[in-house]
Amino acid sequence: MMEMVLVAVVMGQPWYGPLHMIAAIGMGKDGVLPPPAPFEMGVAAIAMAIHVSIALFYGLVLSTLLLAFRRPGDGHAPFGRRLGRVASVTQPRD
Repeated sequence: MMEMVLVAVVMGQPWYGPLHMIAAIGMGKDGVLPPPAPFEMGVAAIAMAIHVSIALFYGLVLSTLLLAFRRPGDGHAPFGRRLGRVASVTQPRD
């Protein structure tokens, strides 16, 4: 939600732009991304389905890793910090 608000406020582009970018993962860029792309409920539904499935997958992977690398009394903080650093470094940039 914050990304959609910031795209509209800061960049001056349509608020639904991130939905089209996410939907392009599953639908291909040719049918979803040509400018100006109007808001379509079908594209938004596909984008939300892709977003939720990726979030669930990442959550399952993270919980599996946290359980595998936990140490008694240490908690998950050290591994979580390292994983956060790796995720921030490897995230694609525009």
